[in-house]
Amino acid sequence: MSVYDFFRLRHSHVPGRPVVILLVLLCLLLPVSSWAGLSHAAHLKWKTLHSDHFKVHFHQGEEELARQAAGIAEKVHRKLSPVFHWQPKSRTDIILSDELGISNGYATPFPTNRSGIYVSPPDSLNSLEDHDGWLETVITHEYVHILHLDKAKGAPAVFRKIFGRYGGALPFTVFPNAMQPGWLIEGLATYYETDTQRGIGRGQSSYFDMLMRMEVDAGVKSVRQVNQPIVSWPGATSRYLYGVHFYNFVAEKKGKKYIQAMVEDYSSDWFPFRVNSNTEDTFGLGQGALWNEYKDYLEKKYQPTLRRIRKEGVRAGQPLTEHGYSTGAVRVTENGTVYYLRNDWQSYPALMVIKPGDKPRHLVDVNPGSRFDVDTQSGILLAQAELCRNAQLYFDLYRVSANGRKSRLTKCGRYHYASWLPGGKELIAAKLELGRSSLEQLNAEGAHIKTLWTATAGEVIGGLDISADGKSLAAALWRPGKGWNLELFSIATQHWRALTRDRQIEMQPQFSADGRSVWFTSDHGGVYNARRMDLVSGKMHTFTNVLGGAFHPAPDAEGKTLYYTGFDADGFDIYRLNLNQGKATATGKPQRAQANTESETLGKTRISSYSPWSTVAPQWWFPHLVLDDAAVEVGVVTSGWDVLQRHTYVLDAAYDVTNKWPVGSFNYLYDRWWPLLKLHASRFNDVDREKNIDDDLEPIRVRRNDTFLGELIFPLLRFDRGITLHAGALRLRESDGWVEDGIAEKPEEIDNLAGVAAMYSSVKQYRRAISRSDGRSVRLVAESSEVIEGGDYTGSIYTLDWREYFKLWGEHVLAVRFVEGWGDESPRPFELGGSSTADGLPLPGGNLVYSPFGRREYALRGYRSGLRELEGRRMQLGSLEYRFPILRLERGITIPPVGLHQLHGTVFVDSGGIWDTDDSQPDKYYTGLGAEVTVEVVLFYGVTLPLRLGVARGLDSDLGSTEAYLQLGASF
Repeated sequence: MSVYDFFRLRHSHVPGRPVVILLVLLCLLLPVSSWAGLSHAAHLKWKTLHSDHFKVHFHQGEEELARQAAGIAEKVHRKLSPVFHWQPKSRTDIILSDELGISNGYATPFPTNRSGIYVSPPDSLNSLEDHDGWLETVITHEYVHILHLDKAKGAPAVFRKIFGRYGGALPFTVFPNAMQPGWLIEGLATYYETDTQRGIGRGQSSYFDMLMRMEVDAGVKSVRQVNQPIVSWPGATSRYLYGVHFYNFVAEKKGKKYIQAMVEDYSSDWFPFRVNSNTEDTFGLGQGALWNEYKDYLEKKYQPTLRRIRKEGVRAGQPLTEHGYSTGAVRVTENGTVYYLRNDWQSYPALMVIKPGDKPRHLVDVNPGSRFDVDTQSGILLAQAELCRNAQLYFDLYRVSANGRKSRLTKCGRYHYASWLPGGKELIAAKLELGRSSLEQLNAEGAHIKTLWTATAGEVIGGLDISADGKSLAAALWRPGKGWNLELFSIATQHWRALTRDRQIEMQPQFSADGRSVWFTSDHGGVYNARRMDLVSGKMHTFTNVLGGAFHPAPDAEGKTLYYTGFDADGFDIYRLNLNQGKATATGKPQRAQANTESETLGKTRISSYSPWSTVAPQWWFPHLVLDDAAVEVGVVTSGWDVLQRHTYVLDAAYDVTNKWPVGSFNYLYDRWWPLLKLHASRFNDVDREKNIDDDLEPIRVRRNDTFLGELIFPLLRFDRGITLHAGALRLRESDGWVEDGIAEKPEEIDNLAGVAAMYSSVKQYRRAISRSDGRSVRLVAESSEVIEGGDYTGSIYTLDWREYFKLWGEHVLAVRFVEGWGDESPRPFELGGSSTADGLPLPGGNLVYSPFGRREYALRGYRSGLRELEGRRMQLGSLEYRFPILRLERGITIPPVGLHQLHGTVFVDSGGIWDTDDSQPDKYYTGLGAEVTVEVVLFYGVTLPLRLGVARGLDSDLGSTEAYLQLGASF
């Protein structure tokens, strides 16, 4: 069935009627209040708190947090601004948001100094747990970025005065410190978030010590690898891990003053990426030589711990899995069935099951970061992150059956942990909202029954378990000034009883089957091991003695076998330990330093309604300059967006002096309500050339290409898939602006289009994948050239673009694509040929980056573009690709800043046909086949560009040819 038949509009005689009907249905599809924009939920009302050096933007419910954040920020400014010898010229914007149920933040100096803080504190062991107040840690980290990246002296400061806050890198920079490898940038912020005296921050944490200890045991990575955005374990964490320990090395072995000496030296570099010169100026050593000293430092720091553990006797279980990477929690049922979370960075995360005597088996896909509880009678209770109103990421509860079927219990519930009450008719869940936890009792369908406990400011639950008799709940609880401890909650009296009272980190509690003890993990002695506490005597014993770490201890029903998640140099895996072998040791309780009791003072403040206009004005410009024998273009380029990203625009305004007309483009996106509004206008020159008598190419024609687009976008997004609905109007105009004497003019061409489109995608590309690996992408477009009068074309165009990606094994992928275009009357024709694709780059924004309207050119490898035989109003195209890995190198050089991430190959076959008749298919299909090698080049230490080098052969004897090509981005 053709696309035309799909729309069931073959016999419509009213011009443009199908598109008008679909447009009306699209606008009436859903009430606006049900959905929101992409940057922030539309129902939120924002205000701004103004302090001496900051503007804190917050939404309803966050005023107390905003005042607290402003006080912390001012204190951090007073502490760090003198250290960096830098004060930003204007207030730094802080966006305080409770829209993400994860712990994170960001900072950027472009286009203005602004930072985003997600107020949900850490509630799991993930390297961020070692803090003495989440807001203090994250604000410190992000404000270091502001001071560091904003700082500019000498030539960069002069350039900034001229060009403003220009975000480019070449031929100069106004943000010199931003032009460094990520580990130098993130490492510095992580270093200053760390306070060894107070025992907080990743630079002194047992978790980061574990990561680096195992890096040392396996072999410290080279600086040529760490400079790159690697996916080998520990992936992006390498920037923070190697970075903070590098600054620890500098502070301990060279002196703290040399840290700021590096910053001072680099802040005046007008030519970017002078990393070697920076270390030579500061230490008298190139980066490579300094890295060798750093490696020696790491060996001396961590080898003694490894030797001590080996001398004491390693006590570790037998590995049950070989996934590595981010494999998660493990649980075991009464009948000995083991469940665990797999996340190997090569496939979608999954809940796995191991039945007695069997191998691991996939049960059901789950979203990254999921948590679960299992009961033999009640089944599996899953908490996983889900998108809410397009923009908010909250945890919701699911019930998973024995055959892997998921039933959703809550929507936008914000339940991070949950555990069954005996009988499975009710459950208790930990909710996290506005930075504090609560315990809620729900029925088996997820409906709220009552709230059992509400935390005071800052108190957070980091894992819970309910005893078999249903009387007690064990939880890891973070309290201000006390850190992470284990506590017991009486469900009847709704009171807590502390089980531990030290400054160690104790988390992941799990009751024994008889309810007399609680298993957990803690970092006593500096290493995370599996422990058990007797609830009567209060005595603790340690059952593992591992080189890496032991987490999520889960004993079997008889207490003879312990399952746990163990860490080694390749990440996490599931282990089984026989408790009848060996002897547990008593666990000591070394004390950490006392918590910070310094209060933050906040001077005079005021609160106003949020206004985008103070931050939306352009802050930079750069010249648009084109010098050519056919055109001389002079103008400026700029862009801007307010801190909440309601208004985003890019302006390229220039004038063609030679041909005396304006050129450039304007793009604008309004993201406040539902739908989003996108506007585009552009003009560019297209120059035709011919060879003269000297065999030189000379211009014979300058063609003006004008594009105007207005588009409404209705996003309907979920965590692992999404639909965007589009309604738009497009005007395309081509006309001769200048023609050489004696050359015939081309007629003006105008195509006025109105259309609707639906775009669906469940495509996934994993961290260790060579390309899109799983899922489906479908684009369905209906356009009419007759809704808007004045065009040269008539009729309608219907296009279906269907893509499937099948993960075969490892990183091997089979990719399939089918495209059909169906035009009636006389629309602007389709064109097949060439190797270039319009959407092959995996750019941020997905369906928002490219408009679905006006697309007529499709690649058919092995055939040149522009062949008249491959133009027509109807088209079919199919592609089949087998993609396979060749080499993952992850190495680069410092100057110039170029690296090679990986190589992968593709063998393919394309086949397409095009025609103008009313037949349902073409008379002839044109087939091409070939092979490609994609080289993923890393520029500037962080920008990965996939360069595709291919050879294609067209099999048709008349039109086919053998062509080599170099393209940027994937084929599809």
